[in-house]
Amino acid sequence: LDKNLRSTVALLAARGRGKSATLGLAVAGAIAAGYSNIFVTAPSPENLKTLFEFVLKGFDSLEYKEDVDYDVVKGSGTEFKKATVRINVYKKHRQTIQYIQPHEHRKLSQVELLVVDEAAAIPLPIVKSLLGPYLIFISSTVNGYEGTGRSLSLKLLQQLEEQSHMYKNLDSSISGRIFKKIELSESIRYASGDPIES
Repeated sequence: LDKNLRSTVALLAARGRGKSATLGLAVAGAIAAGYSNIFVTAPSPENLKTLFEFVLKGFDSLEYKEDVDYDVVKGSGTEFKKATVRINVYKKHRQTIQYIQPHEHRKLSQVELLVVDEAAAIPLPIVKSLLGPYLIFISSTVNGYEGTGRSLSLKLLQQLEEQSHMYKNLDSSISGRIFKKIELSESIRYASGDPIES
């Protein structure tokens, strides 16, 4: 993981390509790399079920043990419906993976890595308010949100990509945002060419 705190990595794909799983494994990798303050957001903590599931699979691969090296905190009440809202890690030093609601951008003052899953389902002005001087992983389904995914892809990601190119062409002493786009194309739910994919 690049510890450049002014980088955005966009993970784009149609549904069923493994975006949330990829982000979960990346978060586990960030913990192994020493990141201490990781925030994750999505329209609802229930949307992060797969992401947190793959954080834990990553921890299994790293031989982290629940209740020894980390603990999982579930939400309470009707709002969070017992979804995972935080993972506290104690393996090397105190590290936290914390869910925040998309509009809670003011909580990001100490963040090192922000993960925005299903950004297309979050209004564009709110996604923009989440951007800051820290590493950002952002995933978006590129179809299925009646134009909002298209809006996110075409507006925000294009803007970030253009700004990244602009800073590359200027004096290297000017530090702009680094932007990387990754597109997942192979379905993990269906075989290649399956008619249900059409």
